[in-house]
Amino acid sequence: MHWGVILKLIFVTTNKHKYEQACDILEKYNITLEHMKAGYDEPSDLNPEQIVKKASIFLYSQIKRPLFIEDTSVEMEAYPGFPGALPKFVFDHISYEGLFRLLADKSRRATFYSHTCLIYEENNPIIFTGEMKGNITDEVFDIEKDDLPYSKIFIPDGFEEPLVRIDKKKIFNVTHRYKSFEKMGKYVSKI
Repeated sequence: MHWGVILKLIFVTTNKHKYEQACDILEKYNITLEHMKAGYDEPSDLNPEQIVKKASIFLYSQIKRPLFIEDTSVEMEAYPGFPGALPKFVFDHISYEGLFRLLADKSRRATFYSHTCLIYEENNPIIFTGEMKGNITDEVFDIEKDDLPYSKIFIPDGFEEPLVRIDKKKIFNVTHRYKSFEKMGKYVSKI
C-alpha cells in the first residue's frame, strides 16, 4: 500500500502528552496526525501487546481508517511483571505513597515499555515496542506540574534527575515512547 508523500493517521488517545510526543516524532516521516480523543475498552488481558492488538482491531472495525494506539507498561525489578499493563490503575489506587511502600528496601530498578499498534488493514495490526530503563525515586518531584505521574518519580539511565525535570529536548530520543513511535515511523515510510 502506498499512501503518497504525506500520510494522515488517526491517533486514538485521551492523553494530550502522548499526542504531542507523537506529532513531534512522526513529522519527520511526513506523517500528520488526527487526534481522536476517544477512550476505548481495553481487553482484560494482562499482556500489554495483546491489549493494544485487540483494541486496535476493534477501533479499526469502527473507524475503517488507518490508526494507531499506544499503551505503556511498567515492570519493576523487585516485582517482575508489576504493574505491567496496569500502571495507571495501580497509581490511581495506591498513589505515590503505596508505590514507595512497595519498594521500601527493594530494588528500585524499573523498565518502561511503549507498545504502539498500527492498523491500516482489517485484522492486521503491527506492534512496535520501545523501552526505557532507570530507577524509581523515593520522593515525588514537581507534583504540581501537568505531566504524567510516573515522570515525577522515574530517573532514566544516563540522567540524574526525574523525567519531569529533564528538558524535553534532552530526553526526547531516549524515551520508550520515542523508540516505539520511531520504529512505526520508519516502517510506515517504507510502505
